[in-house]
Amino acid sequence: MSAQPHGRRRRDPRAEREQRRRGATRAAAQAAAEPARGEASAGARRRVDPRAERGGRRRLEARGRADARGAAVPETGPGGPVAIRDPAYWILVVPDQIDGSPDARDRELLEAARRLADAEGGAVAVVDLGRGAGWPALGADRVVRPERAPQDPLPLLEALAEQLAPRHVLFTERPAAGAELGRRYAASRGGASAPHVRRLDDSSVTAAAGQGREAVHSPIPPVLLLDAGTAEPPAGRLHEARELPAPEAGAAAPVVEDLGPVPVNPDEIPLAEADFIVSAGRGVQDFAAFQRLAELLGAAAGASRPVCDAGLMPRARQVGASGTLVSARCYIALGISGAPQHLQGIADCEHVVAVNLDPHSEIMKRADLAVVGDVEAIMAALLRRLEAPT
Repeated sequence: MSAQPHGRRRRDPRAEREQRRRGATRAAAQAAAEPARGEASAGARRRVDPRAERGGRRRLEARGRADARGAAVPETGPGGPVAIRDPAYWILVVPDQIDGSPDARDRELLEAARRLADAEGGAVAVVDLGRGAGWPALGADRVVRPERAPQDPLPLLEALAEQLAPRHVLFTERPAAGAELGRRYAASRGGASAPHVRRLDDSSVTAAAGQGREAVHSPIPPVLLLDAGTAEPPAGRLHEARELPAPEAGAAAPVVEDLGPVPVNPDEIPLAEADFIVSAGRGVQDFAAFQRLAELLGAAAGASRPVCDAGLMPRARQVGASGTLVSARCYIALGISGAPQHLQGIADCEHVVAVNLDPHSEIMKRADLAVVGDVEAIMAALLRRLEAPT
């Protein structure tokens, strides 16, 4: 049965929505195709390539100028070595050059110097006493080569110190080489030094202080003596290594004569700094023999708290938590039982030797070498051996 002409038409909302969606899709496709057929219309939005707009980053070339901190800016050509014209300060390096050329220890000096110089626009000057090669690759900005290698380099270093006023002077901590020369230079200049440097940064150095301790020096002292492994050998870009004329050096000092070790009274050394200590406990009766034994052994004399309480030894000689904490390489405990406070005082000693009648005492448990016996008899045997003619 057909619908009446004058009847209302029934709407289908879903069909209408689908028709509108299809129409919008066709219109968008036609609009997108129009610019591809010809030139872009005046109202079309232009696509921007940020890289093309910038045209690449501007390259700033520094030609010996100073940066905001007033430090010298390196001058360099394309692929060429770094050339520092007016450094803010100097770092002076004195390599050992044992075989003429710089070895691994010398290269570590150059790397440490490069770090100190690059921190604030400084430059590195090397004293070449061995006619070595390869300084550009090691980061040297200047090289000082005297006409003849002096027998004693100290006058040359003093003249360079007057000419360059270096902020820091670097030596290796190597016996009979940089270690000796570095200490002599520090003494001649009257400045502070840091021996046995283990770690280095821009504002401080960490150095060995003996007996397993470390000391941090800040600010960095003028003279540094570097242990092996303080810095990695340099692997940076080439530096100019331009020759710097050697200054006129003063007359060499007279030949130094080694008179041998100077005897020191061990009892004048504070217990905290003593390397070898012999201590007496309540098991010791003959204190004259004890003092004689310490003297012949070259050891500082110490004592337990009960001995000091009894007035048999000075209070300054008391070892323990309530006395002095010691870190000797060798500590001999004679007739000491090993109270907790005494064991705390010797906790950092490297080698402990204990003599006691009681094999179960606490000191015997702590000892690296425990001797069970009468303390007086063992002291007498040691004295006979030490006083016997050789």
